[in-house]
Amino acid sequence: MSLILDTNALIWLIRGDPALGPLSRTRLEGEPRLCVSDISVFELSIKAAKRKLNVPFGLAAQIDQLGITRVRIRDEHLDAMRTLPFHHNDPFDRYLIAQSIVDAMPIVTSDRAFAHYGVQVIDARQ
Repeated sequence: MSLILDTNALIWLIRGDPALGPLSRTRLEGEPRLCVSDISVFELSIKAAKRKLNVPFGLAAQIDQLGITRVRIRDEHLDAMRTLPFHHNDPFDRYLIAQSIVDAMPIVTSDRAFAHYGVQVIDARQ
């Protein structure tokens, strides 16, 4: 099975942040295929530019070094995003939810609103 990381889970994993709970960390370390959306890399670049988050240069290379698969932005994700109800207003999160649905991947996140869309959520804080 593949898991897709929400942006917060990705940052916590890379930084070794204890906000990523021990159960989630163990599951991620044992998972044969971890994925991250290009939309998350895009979101982190914006947050870094606005100085809202300290994101290292070379993040994409670091993701590759960790063996995390990048999931590209595709038309079918965008089409699915357009049909989602507005339980969540963040466009980056809405895209991740659509990607999770289209690609049938559980998503690792601390955001409880994701569950309102019927996607399989793995609580990153556990």
